[in-house]
Amino acid sequence: MKALSIRQPWIGAILSGAKTVEVRARPTRHRGPLYLHASRTYGRDEREQLQRLRHLGHALPDPDPERLGAVIGRARLVDCRLIEPADWEAALVEPRPGRLWAWVLAEAKPLAKPLKLPGQRTLFEVQRP
Repeated sequence: MKALSIRQPWIGAILSGAKTVEVRARPTRHRGPLYLHASRTYGRDEREQLQRLRHLGHALPDPDPERLGAVIGRARLVDCRLIEPADWEAALVEPRPGRLWAWVLAEAKPLAKPLKLPGQRTLFEVQRP
């Protein structure tokens, strides 16, 4: 199954249902089930974004170190289109210029047990656990 690496706090926001659009520089033709991989990267920028999201009213916990660098959830990729003004709110990020793509996610849910493996910058294949 295809997987997508996403940094915290964004993957946590997706799994909580608060974020339904992932903003990417490139489109994909893939539609359907998708594993969500939590990037190992969790530094100052990510902590600041988590605080910003909490300030906006999103009750997101600190990331569990055991769930970084692992597949921790799954969702369904239902659409990929050039980003529209209404997508920015669902993406939980500030609008920025450029040719960007909205990867629209639905039915996101966490996995009971993380599957540790390295992530990649693009969609990648993962064997079902």
